[in-house]
Amino acid sequence: MSVAPTQDAIVLFGDSITQGGWEAGGFAQKLACANDACLSFSRQHVPLARYKENLKWMVRSLREQDSEYYSPSTRIIFITPPPIQEDRWAGLLADRDPPQEKDRTWEHTKAYVEAVKETANDLNVPYVDAWDALWRAAGEQQPALNMFMTDGLHLTKEGYEVCHILLDNDISVLKVTIDRLQ
Repeated sequence: MSVAPTQDAIVLFGDSITQGGWEAGGFAQKLACANDACLSFSRQHVPLARYKENLKWMVRSLREQDSEYYSPSTRIIFITPPPIQEDRWAGLLADRDPPQEKDRTWEHTKAYVEAVKETANDLNVPYVDAWDALWRAAGEQQPALNMFMTDGLHLTKEGYEVCHILLDNDISVLKVTIDRLQ
């Protein structure tokens, strides 16, 4: 079975941030999961070791010949979770009815970013470091992330544009590699 048997396609695994890539200005129109990095009390939380295993499963399911999802022509790119604005996100949760407890921290989310990069390197999968790119674009200043984040977690059009540029570069490199192999 091939993921894209009749034409080129981009397959995105992810959460609401990935889903937002299809909205106006999102990177998917122009062509990692942050929810897993919630704190342990959240129903969305995935333990770090399990998160890494899930990433490995997704890659192996496409690369291993005995997998029902085997697709040797499918190219894979990981995207790290973006940085978060803890205070802004916590404020949004506190304003809900009923109020909700803060479910993410900078340090905890950063561990998932590192897990994506480590797993990508282990499996020889390219990755886009959305965390680093957005953090640098914000001048490494939390308040400047407002331009790139709608609510402290989800990306704005400008945030998706930063990710799109990186993703576009990686897709271009993959295309050159694929063309050379054919």
